[in-house]
Amino acid sequence: MGNLASKSYSVLWFCFFIGFHSVVTFAQSGNDQAISFIDSVNGFTFQYVTTNPNEARLSLNKALALSDSLDYKQGMARALEQLSWASSYLGEWDESVEQRIRSIRLYEELDMMLEAGYGYAELAWTVRRRSHERAEYFMKQGFAILKEFPQSTELANAYNNYGIIKLEQAQTDSAIYFIEKSLEIKEANKDTL
Repeated sequence: MGNLASKSYSVLWFCFFIGFHSVVTFAQSGNDQAISFIDSVNGFTFQYVTTNPNEARLSLNKALALSDSLDYKQGMARALEQLSWASSYLGEWDESVEQRIRSIRLYEELDMMLEAGYGYAELAWTVRRRSHERAEYFMKQGFAILKEFPQSTELANAYNNYGIIKLEQAQTDSAIYFIEKSLEIKEANKDTL
């Protein structure tokens, strides 16, 4: 009798293990599908987001909510970055700035400093016409981080944009200086101009 109980216990344990393994595998498969969806939506190009901001925003908000539910912070950061573009093109400036700041904070938390630094530089570009002081502040934040990536395209683009900001402020010498710094990096990287 004890042998039969032992076999029943073993069969029961085996069934539990198989069932538990199936649930875990199914959950992982569901998470993988969700992350695949998030990464696909976050792969929208700048051109797509800015020419179809309403449509892009619907998908990006879904990706953001799903990323949040999975605690997928990189997915959240990228979705917020792109939502910022859409909001900007829809004229929702305050929302755009808030979304971009949230994305930068997540990039910093994830130690994705190149993305964080360029986020500050893009934010400076976004606010430049409403506040030169804020543009200066954000650009300096960006440069402080991007100096760790001296040959990056992101630093070159930040220098170029800062040169244009200086030109808009009628600071021609500074504009030339920063645009030339951008060109130096681009030429060193054999980037097309």
